[in-house]
Amino acid sequence: MTAYKGKQKVFTPSLWLLFFYCFLYNEGVDRKFITLLEALILYAVIFLPGLSGSSWPLWNLSYLTVHIVPSMALLILIAYYHGYKDKLLALPQRNDLLSFLIALPALVLSGILVSSIPFDAPRPDTIVARDDMQSIIILCLSCIGGAYFEEMFFRFYLVGRLGKALNNTIAALLISVVLFTACHAYEGLHGMVNAAVSATILSFIFIRYRCIHGIALAHAGYNIIAYLLLLE
Repeated sequence: MTAYKGKQKVFTPSLWLLFFYCFLYNEGVDRKFITLLEALILYAVIFLPGLSGSSWPLWNLSYLTVHIVPSMALLILIAYYHGYKDKLLALPQRNDLLSFLIALPALVLSGILVSSIPFDAPRPDTIVARDDMQSIIILCLSCIGGAYFEEMFFRFYLVGRLGKALNNTIAALLISVVLFTACHAYEGLHGMVNAAVSATILSFIFIRYRCIHGIALAHAGYNIIAYLLLLE
């Protein structure tokens, strides 16, 4: 459940695409269609350029500052534009603790179960882990930033906003799971199955508690645990 290589130059094109769908809003096009188009445009701009990459620069601090932070700012800008910024930027609440305590064990258990499935498919060696302290600190920061970024888009934005716009939460959940799984194609069959299961778990927990901090921290915690197990 990680982010992807090769997306550092997509922020400027995304602004042009924002102008495009804002124009369609003003032209009175069906709002459900525009909301779905908006989601697919954002996905294409932010995630598609990295699908062909072989790894995520976990120990590259510039990834945080050049890609994750601007992309999160873009999502916050959209939240402000649509009037739900306060929900996205709300401080952690009791529901966040509950969702974290449910999500993290569920993710770890599902990861163990999926990894034990004997798929007849090679597992790509995409991560080279390093055990020096600086690398571990950057790893943790990258996992936290990446997890918040992905939860903002795939759960808060797709499941929340798209589900409300389409008046169909299940359809939005399925779209979110499919797109999230596609982002993990570089991890092979095991990675895609694990991504699909994890996305489903996180989506249902988000629907139940409607908060982002708990699932984002659980997502980050799971990634940190997984990568620390790979330390050389």
